[in-house]
Amino acid sequence: MSLHREKKVLLIINLIAGGGVFASYVQGFLLHPGKSSLLWGNVPLGLLPFYTVSMATAAVGYLIFTGYLIFYVDPEKCKISGLQQLSLFSRPDLQGHTGLP
Repeated sequence: MSLHREKKVLLIINLIAGGGVFASYVQGFLLHPGKSSLLWGNVPLGLLPFYTVSMATAAVGYLIFTGYLIFYVDPEKCKISGLQQLSLFSRPDLQGHTGLP
């Protein structure tokens, strides 16, 4: 399966950034075993499950949305804020464009 150039850029950005976030968690757990509870600061213990569920839900939603963009959206037919194609990141003529009227 060959991906469109813009989809490849989106995938690379997500893999690098997501890998960096994941690596930082792994590093934190390996270098500071048993101290992960300190990351919560003064958040009451009763609220931790709500934070955990909301973070997991947000992560799953992001993965679904990104997967949809990569595997189902046709960049040639996509319009973002009236602009043709899914090329917001790679078109030099759009540098500095906010998408606002």
